Amino acid sequence: MKKLFYLTSLFIFLNIIIFVIISFFVEKKTNTHAKYYVIKELCDMSKFIEKEIGKKREFIREHWRRWEGNCDDLFRYSNWDIIFNNKESIKNFEKFLGSQKFKSLIYKKIKYNYEFANDRKDLLKGLYYKPTSTYDNNEINKSLKFFHNETEKLLKILNLIEKESLDILIEIKEKRKIKQIDNFNFKLSLFISINAYCVILVFIFVFRRNQLGFYR
Repeated sequence: MKKLFYLTSLFIFLNIIIFVIISFFVEKKTNTHAKYYVIKELCDMSKFIEKEIGKKREFIREHWRRWEGNCDDLFRYSNWDIIFNNKESIKNFEKFLGSQKFKSLIYKKIKYNYEFANDRKDLLKGLYYKPTSTYDNNEINKSLKFFHNETEKLLKILNLIEKESLDILIEIKEKRKIKQIDNFNFKLSLFISINAYCVILVFIFVFRRNQLGFYR
């Protein structure tokens, strides 16, 4: 009975200490403003869009692209979890994502990629049809096909933008708040203390076993 009381007291004391430490370090981060988004975006611009979103540290504390949907022709739906700096940051982020300035930036990147692919295609054409070329024609032909396909795809996007508008480049299709964990500090401290308690019990067992062995 005395041993059970000692072990129970040890566990409670350990849990209180860990709870105080966690509360001190984590308290400011528990009241987070987080949202889940489904964003329709151009497949070719996914990395560029993610990079630009990552730069917005004035709005965003952390962000994760949960899943990238398969490309349906030119577009796909990406799933995002985003933790914001404060409540106002949510409005500012959504305003930024839907702004013409951001969409114009994506449009400029598409134009740049198209011009680059087109220049490469013309350069490779010249090399491929040159009888005196010292390059491997098979390799040139592979690259030529790649840049040809890339040019056709980007031209299709540019024509679509011209026909529709810049609004097709990126669009929030769904958004909802991410449910936060209730009593996060207590649950985390309990989880850590249970694991720490198991380690302490093993340590006590090993120590006592060695001690008994010494007395023998």
